[in-house]
Amino acid sequence: MLNKNGTQTISNENQVAVVDHNASPLHSESKPGKESRIHGKRVLVILAVVVLVIAGGYFDWNAFQYEDTDDAQVDGYVMPLSPRINGYIKAVYVDEGQLVHAGEAIMTIDAQDYKIAEELAQVNLSEALSTAASSHHNANVQIADAEVARREIQLAQADLNLSYTVICSPVKGIVGKRRVEVGQNVNIGQELVDVLPLDDVWVTANFKETQLARLRPGQPVEVNVDAYGRKWKGRIANLGVSSLLWARNSRDTQ
Repeated sequence: MLNKNGTQTISNENQVAVVDHNASPLHSESKPGKESRIHGKRVLVILAVVVLVIAGGYFDWNAFQYEDTDDAQVDGYVMPLSPRINGYIKAVYVDEGQLVHAGEAIMTIDAQDYKIAEELAQVNLSEALSTAASSHHNANVQIADAEVARREIQLAQADLNLSYTVICSPVKGIVGKRRVEVGQNVNIGQELVDVLPLDDVWVTANFKETQLARLRPGQPVEVNVDAYGRKWKGRIANLGVSSLLWARNSRDTQ
């Protein structure tokens, strides 16, 4: 029968069914769209967990296979340049941090005195040659020839001293600390400027003692320089004295 709300009630001895004639035929308690969204979220969560597990495993494997450190610096030999003659600095052509090439002039020493000495040596040699030529027919010929040889040596030394007035870089490199200015008097052996050769540089890396067990000379390495955004390939040259001492002490304690 129908009740006041338009709901038909069917009853018998076994069951009671209530039918709402006002309900929409499309209405359903189950929501397939919502279930699909939930299922999609579950899939994304599972994928995210899988990715994290794979990434964690990769980083763990990478950490086990390789050693790394940020405590490293680029090193190289420092070549201090010194004058081979005395004099005062007439010109300086480089600044600290500048790139120079082999044979490039770095500074000059005033050459006037050495130019005069060279010209005087040439005059003395010419006189000695003339004397020797006129002495070929007397007993003084040996003395004259010896004088010629002495004057030739003096001229050669004067030429060398004149060439020493130009101080050049012996290698391609970077100018380091400069200790001289124009007009300054310098002496033989005085350190004037440093040049850091670029053909022989290396990276000194500092590792913890626990990282040294798997490091060996000859192993390949990768060097990342953040300042340049570049990577270089290389090999371990040596482990250094402190590392060798640590390895030896470790063996002794076993």
